[in-house]
Amino acid sequence: MNKEKEKLMKMLQAMDFAIYETALFLDANPKNKRALDYFKKAREMRDQIREQYVEKYGAVNFGTIHGESWDWVETPWPWQYEG
Repeated sequence: MNKEKEKLMKMLQAMDFAIYETALFLDANPKNKRALDYFKKAREMRDQIREQYVEKYGAVNFGTIHGESWDWVETPWPWQYEG
């Protein structure tokens, strides 16, 4: 994977993580305006990053089924990429 593609994918994964974690926080704190504002901004940022990725490299594919397993488990996990 080239450096730019890898960078965009890492950014996309980070934003997806932030969105998911914020959604969990909002489940317990639904009236927290700062968290809700952050959630909305994070989704906008994620959408922009995803759009950039799709324009340059095609559809975002986090995994597909090949035979009896998911192929994404064979790729490096986010913490296994070199810093």
